[in-house]
Amino acid sequence: MLALVFERGADARFSARAVLAILYLAYPVTVGCYLGLFWLLKRVDATLVSMGVILETAVGVFAGSWILGEVLELRVWFGLGLVAASVAVLALPGRVWRRPPADPVLP
Repeated sequence: MLALVFERGADARFSARAVLAILYLAYPVTVGCYLGLFWLLKRVDATLVSMGVILETAVGVFAGSWILGEVLELRVWFGLGLVAASVAVLALPGRVWRRPPADPVLP
């Protein structure tokens, strides 16, 4: 939809298949993912859940390469390395910046 605003002079044609794909991604997929995310947050440490969210980027990049034949250039590999490094930092036991447990609230 933003293409209609920013791509002046571009011919925008929406086929029924394209509209259905957008609706599918917008509603069942997004809603399902958020419901799954909230379900996980109730049961698993938020740090572990955030690692899964971060790894979505890598899954999307590799899916684009595999399904669409996109070429993974050096800058893409560099970005994936940064994503992997961030997951590794989150997974490190005893991180320096871990907060101490909160003092219990007395009644």
